[in-house]
Amino acid sequence: MANPEIYAHTYWSHKGKYPAAIEALYKLVPAEGEIPGWSADHNAALETFRIAANCYYDLYNNGLYNRLKEFRKLFGSCGYKRGDELTEEIVNRVEDRMNEIIIQAAIEQGITVEGYEAKAAPNGAQAIQAEVDRLSDELASNHAKLTKAAPKPFVQLSGEDGNAFSIIGRCGGALKKAGQADKAKEFKDKAFASDSYDEVLRLAMEYCDVA
Repeated sequence: MANPEIYAHTYWSHKGKYPAAIEALYKLVPAEGEIPGWSADHNAALETFRIAANCYYDLYNNGLYNRLKEFRKLFGSCGYKRGDELTEEIVNRVEDRMNEIIIQAAIEQGITVEGYEAKAAPNGAQAIQAEVDRLSDELASNHAKLTKAAPKPFVQLSGEDGNAFSIIGRCGGALKKAGQADKAKEFKDKAFASDSYDEVLRLAMEYCDVA
């Protein structure tokens, strides 16, 4: 990690530009998973904030070894490559982008952002609102690209041991191998809570391409 002085002013050091706003937004984000029921017209900026916060954490905690692609789509090119040492310029670029995401999510959620003043636009309030709408649409579009459904992994079940535990193990393993660890956990939790073999099989077909 780089010299701590270059990120002393950041949210990572609990001294970001809009601490009250980010704290209020975190209270609206679930402990796991995406924002329930979000869409391009509902809580899109909050969902984008959730993803950005995870990317931001991964940058400082893991050097983007987990969320590099997501980070690049939300934060753009900031000059950082996986494993690089952070520079003051990179930190400032990331912080500026994080501030933008926080502002958009706060505006969407009706949260007052202390210390933020919208820049006066030539056409007044209507132009400012148009810019807010444009950025919200852009964030929703970027998130839609990020969350495009991953293909189901193929699992051969016919001719194999047909007990429920075998199905859970094969499908859970296939999901993990496909890089869908969250889906694997979700599948296993539902499968172990199922009441019948048929229910486990139905879940297998929902999460995997079975034959």
